[in-house]
Amino acid sequence: MLSIFLILSWRAPLWAAQDADSVQEQVQELNRRYDDFYQQRAADERRLEALNLGRGQRREQIETHNKKMEDARQDYVRSRRPKQDSKREEALWEAEQKAKREEHELYRLRYVQTRDKIESYRLKGRQIPEMEEYQLDGY
Repeated sequence: MLSIFLILSWRAPLWAAQDADSVQEQVQELNRRYDDFYQQRAADERRLEALNLGRGQRREQIETHNKKMEDARQDYVRSRRPKQDSKREEALWEAEQKAKREEHELYRLRYVQTRDKIESYRLKGRQIPEMEEYQLDGY
């Protein structure tokens, strides 16, 4: 038992030194975490400020671009030729269409007259009895 006590008492200063080193390492780790936390927070704030500055610049670029587009549109409106009056062309086209319809109607009437004349000749002329024509005499 004495030997165990001697061994433990001989190792105790080593454990105490290890505990002191461990405590010192933990304190250093806490200090590093604390410093890193505030460094990260400062970096985030700088990034946010840069982003907001970039947004303002982008907004200015968009406004400048929109102004250029509006100026170009107004220049186009001022420089384009006025619309031509097409009433005369419309009247000519309508007259042509009317003439075509009248001509078409004349052709249609001539066709109907010819068709009716042929039908009247067919009905007045000699006819083959249907039963004989289709060889249905016995039915």
